[in-house]
Amino acid sequence: MRGNPFSTTAAPPLSLLIDNCLRGEEASWALLWPLVVAASEGPLRQLVWASQLDPGVVEDLKQELYLYLQARSGARLRAFRGRDAGQFLAFMRRVSRRYAGRRLARWRRVAGREAATGRAAALRRATAPTEGQVAAVYRDLVDLLSAPEREELRALLEREDGAAATDRSTRRRVARLYRRCAGGLL
Repeated sequence: MRGNPFSTTAAPPLSLLIDNCLRGEEASWALLWPLVVAASEGPLRQLVWASQLDPGVVEDLKQELYLYLQARSGARLRAFRGRDAGQFLAFMRRVSRRYAGRRLARWRRVAGREAATGRAAALRRATAPTEGQVAAVYRDLVDLLSAPEREELRALLEREDGAAATDRSTRRRVARLYRRCAGGLL
């Protein structure tokens, strides 16, 4: 659409156009969407610029705004009570600004959570022993044990019934082996 997107000569009255959009008429959406873009693109660009994001995000926000306007059977469009194009412009500026503000805040929260999760994972990786370190300590432990104790440790580690953590006698045997070897490892 060229020229003033709010000219009423080529399009039906605004209230009728919105009603037709709510009924799902594609031709009405084709006429209304340039009005929505003209009203919302400025606030979207300002919010994206203030958030220091890539200007390409504006297109994503416009597409999501389109879906938002159609959601819940067009509840947001149905809320418009004005009569002329100027009121629609103000209404759509407000709707788009609020929607984009909420969406950008959600993106920031998600990015913050992902960054925190990444930092926590890196910290866990940095503080946890490597497989090589665990294997070296195990070898040192086995070297300190006598032949019967080695056999006992092997039997404890190879148990498949899961009783090693809960069986009282098993816990006592593991604790005795740790105490026996602790002096040699330290």
